Amino acid sequence: MSKAKSRIRTVLILVLLSAAAYVLGWSSIFSVKSISVEGAPDASSKTLVLDKSQISVGEKLARLEPRVVQNSIEKISWVDHSRVSRNWISGAVAIHLWARVPVARYGSGFVDGGNVFFELSGAPTSTKITISASSPVDRSVAIALLKKLPIEIRNVLVEIRVLASGSVTLTIHDTSLSKDRKVNWGDMQDVDLKVKVYQALIALPANKKVTFIDLSAPHAPIVK
Repeated sequence: MSKAKSRIRTVLILVLLSAAAYVLGWSSIFSVKSISVEGAPDASSKTLVLDKSQISVGEKLARLEPRVVQNSIEKISWVDHSRVSRNWISGAVAIHLWARVPVARYGSGFVDGGNVFFELSGAPTSTKITISASSPVDRSVAIALLKKLPIEIRNVLVEIRVLASGSVTLTIHDTSLSKDRKVNWGDMQDVDLKVKVYQALIALPANKKVTFIDLSAPHAPIVK
């Protein structure tokens, strides 16, 4: 190949690369035409995600970095993880969210199964359980116990309180009682045994109206 042809080919390649760079980076051909958000709990949460994404219609798709956008969105406390995709043909940008699932209320917000605190203002939640604990460590004790309790207990559980000593108290809401039942659970030892003892105690007709059960020593429980 002659030097002249080689130079022509080099020039053509540079021209094509420059044209491609212009089309991708500056031309309006490949720009954001629409932005959608899937998985936001409510309208205000969706607005927050859009603000955090800092994506705007008309922005060049080539300048949009999905990973950077995802990192920004995942700083929102209730977002567990996210995925951002862009369609070069339609110009559509899709933001998919996976929200944290609350297992209990805590303070002004909620906690998930991984003991992560988050706020979800205005969003509906089915959990009626409240955790009272003075530190994340104590809170983790409550979550660990909650995971081990059978569904029939969780369904009537309204509060798990963890004291600084590590002792746990449960509050059970039973519509057949004049007031909530308090259960002194003690520590996290012998959880399975304590569950069995509790279920056996409340199954006895004589204990239907008890409002206090002490399970801190499961081999010698106390009912009142």
